[in-house]
Amino acid sequence: MPDQHNTPRAEGMQERLVFIPTLDALSEFHAPPRPPAPDATLYEFAGETMGTSWQVKAYLNLACPPSYIESGIAQVLALVVQEMSPWENNSDLCKFNRAPVGSTYSLPAAFSEVMACALRLAQQTHAAYNPCIAKLTQLWGFGPAGKITVLPSPDQISTAKKESDWTALQFDVSTKTLIRNAPVEIDLCSIAKGYAVDLVADFLLKEKLTSFLVEVGGELKAHGIKADHQAWWVECEGIPEQSKTNNIVALIDHAIASSGDYRRYTELNGKNYSHTIDPRTGLPIQHGLACVTVIHRQCMWADALATAFCVMGLEEGMAFANQYAYAAQFIQRTEHGVSEHYSQALATMLDV
Repeated sequence: MPDQHNTPRAEGMQERLVFIPTLDALSEFHAPPRPPAPDATLYEFAGETMGTSWQVKAYLNLACPPSYIESGIAQVLALVVQEMSPWENNSDLCKFNRAPVGSTYSLPAAFSEVMACALRLAQQTHAAYNPCIAKLTQLWGFGPAGKITVLPSPDQISTAKKESDWTALQFDVSTKTLIRNAPVEIDLCSIAKGYAVDLVADFLLKEKLTSFLVEVGGELKAHGIKADHQAWWVECEGIPEQSKTNNIVALIDHAIASSGDYRRYTELNGKNYSHTIDPRTGLPIQHGLACVTVIHRQCMWADALATAFCVMGLEEGMAFANQYAYAAQFIQRTEHGVSEHYSQALATMLDV
């Protein structure tokens, strides 16, 4: 196999690359995927949640009522909103952010699981990923308060950055209790959608569904294979100015998530400012990395990692991905257009 991880692919090339997780990687934790039972029927469910849309495609047998599955999915998504939404005033996250500094807050199970992942990644990335970025996202107009019309001042940025120190959190994973020792506020928008995908997938697995695809706001997770013995094929996210055909992934028992500077931004004084804020500088990213796509067994991790890589930029992000064997695709803007780069773990999935 050619070494792909440091090889850019220039804009205009129409080749579509195909990525398939290796059989060894699949068989390490799972039995070989099986197609749905002959009597199973493919159903599609859809709705709205977390300010975006969701969709589930799943094969159901005759003993599994579609209405029950649809209701169960809605309950799972409502749980994530209730625990982690910054837009719902009575969510557990908002209650924690309003709690007095120094008080102990008992987290519900889902919130606790996401918090453990977020804090682990914050430590691993040396704060490139930061779950306490709420005051910075608000300052730049990407929080519940809405868009801004004037750029924040250097003093405002400095203050918000100081009040975004994730190390001010004291988390006891065994008791699910969280204390903040400074007036920091949590924002889990960069991980909650991915976690919701995982939680919906867990619900479907508990109902003994063997083949499905879950999507929330563009983040996806698949299990099993379809009735035609094909994998659930999904496209890696591209960017608006990219003319080539997007790469595709056989999403067998894996998740995929993307983050890009074109998804959300604010325009001020004729300049676009990305919604991805570097918590280390307090500023929107502006290093030319347009989009990152991550493949991982857990969508929660894929979602958060995609944000972390966007913050890091191509060079730092690629080094980090290779250090921890994360499968990631980076799309970089250059003076000659756009180029693609693949981590070593993703390159091993390349079907050649």
